Amino acid sequence: MKNILIFDPSDLDFKAAQGMLMYAGHKLRHCKQISELYALITESKPDLLMIEFMLAGRSFLSVMRELKSFELTADIPVISVSRDNGVNKPHALMMGAVAHLTKPYNMTELFGVIQQV
Repeated sequence: MKNILIFDPSDLDFKAAQGMLMYAGHKLRHCKQISELYALITESKPDLLMIEFMLAGRSFLSVMRELKSFELTADIPVISVSRDNGVNKPHALMMGAVAHLTKPYNMTELFGVIQQV
């Protein structure tokens, strides 16, 4: 069981992931704003972050740079997610994500990635 924090502005996408991950026994938290992300990380350091690649007002790269520059967050693995048909996967991996999932992802794909980290 992992403590997973999902940073995704979409409630619909979160609910899809929530159903799959809670079924597997994972503990989940969700945030929609960057300020919430850092507050929740400080409050309860997650084992894994899932972050939407296409963020409004912020770039995925700037979020990754911030996460990797702080001692508290530097070692937390990040999975990027987006509705991009895999176009952003190479960019996400170059920016430090351990994996990239294209929405909508299926249970097998999601669990496979989580098991690897």
